[in-house]
Amino acid sequence: MESFQLALRNGVAIAAGSDAGTPLNPHGSLVPELVLMVKCGMTPLQALHSATSVAAEALGLGSEIGRIAPGYTADLIAVAGNPAERVEALADVRMVFLRGRALRKEIHS
Repeated sequence: MESFQLALRNGVAIAAGSDAGTPLNPHGSLVPELVLMVKCGMTPLQALHSATSVAAEALGLGSEIGRIAPGYTADLIAVAGNPAERVEALADVRMVFLRGRALRKEIHS
């Protein structure tokens, strides 16, 4: 936590990643990491950026994904609540949009 806080204070770009798909790291495990990042000093909005635009830049895909903008590939979720105020809201997914199209399958978290 100390090194995370030191990096945050010094403006280091911090990308969120869950290691999903590796042993002991199931898909859907990013929200607890974002919650921990907020507990360690990030604002909820900074944590959201770390999981989107900062992560895209870290992967060398910043010109294709990670932002909601014309020309970007956008997979979006609609959640209950405002994750910019409380990242835990990301755990309550209400709808998924894949490449700009709403998935018809109902989603429960």
